[in-house]
Amino acid sequence: MIRSMKPLLSLATIFLVACAAKTPAPDAKTIEPAAAPAAAGDSTQTAADRRFAEETRGYKLVERNGQKYYCRSERASGSNIKTMNCFSESELRLRLETAEQYRRSSKASVCSPGDPRCGGD
Repeated sequence: MIRSMKPLLSLATIFLVACAAKTPAPDAKTIEPAAAPAAAGDSTQTAADRRFAEETRGYKLVERNGQKYYCRSERASGSNIKTMNCFSESELRLRLETAEQYRRSSKASVCSPGDPRCGGD
């Protein structure tokens, strides 16, 4: 009885591993990002918009249920499993703004105004 169960158990294990390894196909339509204007002096685009466009280069623009999302496949810290993280434009702008504020506050707490190591004269 046990001999006949081994192949069945092996087949079931292989099947489960194969199913777990596949990523689900998203029901989303990928949108090609618009080409950014090459002119640096473009008056219609603000500095924040240029910075946002630069920061979103690693993201894929995806449309789901009529809404646009910026998605990127990332590995969680300490893991080798990639997960797809998607953010709306407002969420992503808020995350980038928060990160920039954190960078500024960290630099300000470490650097003194005249410190040449931190860009001071």
